[in-house]
Amino acid sequence: MDENLMHISGKHGVGRIDIVENRFIGMKSRGFWFSPEGEFIRRCIDHSQDLVEGKVQLSVLKGNVYILGRESRQSLYNEELV
Repeated sequence: MDENLMHISGKHGVGRIDIVENRFIGMKSRGFWFSPEGEFIRRCIDHSQDLVEGKVQLSVLKGNVYILGRESRQSLYNEELV
């Protein structure tokens, strides 16, 4: 699914950019994403998504992604409480 999503979204201008930022002391950096801290954050995010499942319907147009619908058997949303 990820490859298909990247292919479709890339055609519509959705994606990541690579930024080199100027740190406070003048050093150039790409941030902490390629450091042990970045690896820790990625693993935490991956673990937090272990029980996430469902379907999402998206529309991609001119660099924007619109959520058209979503469904999940484990959703926290309860229509009776709204």
